[in-house]
Amino acid sequence: MRPMLATVADRVPAGAAWVHEVKWDGMRVLVDVREGGVTVWSRNERDVTAAYPELEEIGRDYDDMLLDGEVVALDGGRPSFHALTERMHVSDRRRAQRLAATRPVTLMVFDLLRLFGSDLTAQPWSARRALLDRLDLTGRNWQVPEVYEDGPQLLAATKEPGLEGIVPRAGFVEALQGGVALRVGPKTHIGGLRVLLALIIFGGSGARGLPFGQV
Repeated sequence: MRPMLATVADRVPAGAAWVHEVKWDGMRVLVDVREGGVTVWSRNERDVTAAYPELEEIGRDYDDMLLDGEVVALDGGRPSFHALTERMHVSDRRRAQRLAATRPVTLMVFDLLRLFGSDLTAQPWSARRALLDRLDLTGRNWQVPEVYEDGPQLLAATKEPGLEGIVPRAGFVEALQGGVALRVGPKTHIGGLRVLLALIIFGGSGARGLPFGQV
C-alpha cells in the first residue's frame, strides 16, 4: 500500500472530531519492520532503504510493524527540503553512511498500520495513534510528533518558524477502506500556509505486504 495522502483546504476544520499535526517538509515513506530488518519505501514504491542507514536501528525493539511517516532533514531545528535532497537519491551505502554522520535525517512517525502481524488499517486513526504512542518510539533519528486539539492556534504557531502548515485529521473515522481515499477541500491556501485535510476512509483489504496498493 502507499502512504495515505492529504489534500489542500481553504479552512481549518473545527470540532472535537478533529486533531491537528504540524506539516513537515520532507519525504513521505512507509517503514516496514520484519524480524528486526527494516525496509524504507517511498510514496512512489521505490526501496530507498540504502539512502537512510540511520533508520536501521528502528527495528531493534520491535520485530514486526509498518510505520507511516516522513523523513525530514533538520537545519537549525527547522525542516529543510533542500538539505534533504542531498540524501534522497543516494544508493551507495558507504556514501549514505558518511552523509548520515554529517547530514542526519529524522523520521517523523505519525501512523501505525501493522503491529506483530496484525493489520491495523481497519481501525480508526485514533485507535492506531493510541497504540503508536504506547510503543514509545523515541530515538536519535526518529520520533512521534505531538497532535493538537486547537487547529487555528497551531496554524498560527507554524508561521513564525517558517513551517509549511498543518494537517487536520478526522481521528474517529480515519481508517483505510478498500484502498480508496476520500478527500475534501479545494486546493487553496490560508495566509500562505497549507492546510491539508486527512479525511481518509479506509477499511477492507488493509496493509498486507508491499509494494503498496493505491491509497
